Amino acid sequence: MHSTDVDAVTESLLTASRALVAVAARSLAAVDESVTLPQYRVLVVLAARGPQLMGHLAEAVDVHQ
Repeated sequence: MHSTDVDAVTESLLTASRALVAVAARSLAAVDESVTLPQYRVLVVLAARGPQLMGHLAEAVDVHQ
C-alpha cells in the first residue's frame, strides 16, 4: 500500500469516527440527563453483547485495574 493510500484510508477512518461520535453524542443527549457517559458506555456494551460478568464489563469499558 502506498503512502497516499494509507493517508486516504486514515482520513476516511477519522471521518467515520467523527460521524459515529456525533451519533453517540446525539443519542446521549436524548437520554435522561441523569445518565453519565460511563453509564451510557455500559449500556451500549450490554446492548451489544448481552449479560456480562462484572469483570468482563469493566474490561469492555476500560475501567479495570
